[in-house]
Amino acid sequence: MKRLSLIPPILVAFQMKTFASLNESKSKDHKQGYNLERVVLIFRHGARTPISNVFPGNKSNEVYFWDINEMRLKQEDLVPALTVDDPQFRIVSEHNTKQETTKFPGGCSVGELTKLGREQAINLGNELRKRYVEELKLLPTQPDASLLELRSTNVNRTIETLRGVLFGIYGNNFGSALHVTVASEEDETLTPNFTCERLHESYKLQRQNFFHETKTNTLRLQLADLFQTEPTNINFVNIRDLVIALKTHGKVIPEFLDNKPILDNLEKASVEQVFSVLIGLSKNDVDYPQKGLQLSAAPLVHEVCSRVSALDTQHKLTLLSGHDTSIMPLMCSLGYYEHVWPDFCSNVAFEVYLKNDHRYVRVVRNGQWIPISGCSEYCPMNKFLDHFSSFLSIEEHKNACKIEDQNVSNSNTPSGTSL
Repeated sequence: MKRLSLIPPILVAFQMKTFASLNESKSKDHKQGYNLERVVLIFRHGARTPISNVFPGNKSNEVYFWDINEMRLKQEDLVPALTVDDPQFRIVSEHNTKQETTKFPGGCSVGELTKLGREQAINLGNELRKRYVEELKLLPTQPDASLLELRSTNVNRTIETLRGVLFGIYGNNFGSALHVTVASEEDETLTPNFTCERLHESYKLQRQNFFHETKTNTLRLQLADLFQTEPTNINFVNIRDLVIALKTHGKVIPEFLDNKPILDNLEKASVEQVFSVLIGLSKNDVDYPQKGLQLSAAPLVHEVCSRVSALDTQHKLTLLSGHDTSIMPLMCSLGYYEHVWPDFCSNVAFEVYLKNDHRYVRVVRNGQWIPISGCSEYCPMNKFLDHFSSFLSIEEHKNACKIEDQNVSNSNTPSGTSL
């Protein structure tokens, strides 16, 4: 396998637009002689219940109510029919099982896709239909399952989001159940995989380093004071997660926390926290590309590149259903470090075009074309692949993950699919 070396992430500011901006390019594609062959799309799941339902400390001890009757998907929502590998022998995800069996007051599970989340997924599917069925005619007006490749993390909310996207494209018009491929937790590539020992060790180190970051210490102390707790109990990501879940679903957050400067600073600190853990972005760490992106993103880069460059596939549309921890490392691998958290159903599309017997890749983020270093809008396939040429191969990644000290513990290992 070709050894995929690393282009350090660069800071790029760009405006996110809606899929409506793609309408401007549809006629240009054909006029310039670019014919769309296939698309690989990776997206985050839709809105969900929180991972934790209680804020830290004693100031706000309210436990929020997540009404199963208002939020949970009904049986009639579970269309089109999906089979996840062999339904009788589906790989068991301990992480998914733990979340599914942990209930909040009201009956909903931890991290469960809500009705709103399904609506967001359907809306994404509607936009995909407009572009790839109605406008560019990549797909036929009636569904043909053989043209679709479906892949998801082994988590219910990503599988249900995938179902919603499919419904948005074709409704419930598939003649039979669609096959969805998942991977075991040990083999997962759509998110950073913390069964990689060295990534886990890097996670622990970055978590400790981040706690002592002086630029976030003021906010940590401020939040500790607001919540009437110790600074060690302040986890920016966990607090943000509950805030976003509450606000997204129209619930009220504590009045003392409903302060724009505080929430803005919480958002920034949360982004820095998750990037320091998943990507290892530390200005004081000259070796961060190797310890960060190489370990967290290389498997996903290979998963995307292998599909984008495939010549012997009948699939016209590949849908990869993942998490914010899928979008973040992938965008960094493309050369973008965003100071924003990926929204629900945030997505990245890799459009493969053919022109004069040569293939080109156009990268689209949430409906907006984004440039790749050294490329025009339609990036020649060889240049696109060269952009990732320094990423570790699959075998090299496995070797890089190994730690010779067999006493290394994987306790408290974070899940790459928890977000």
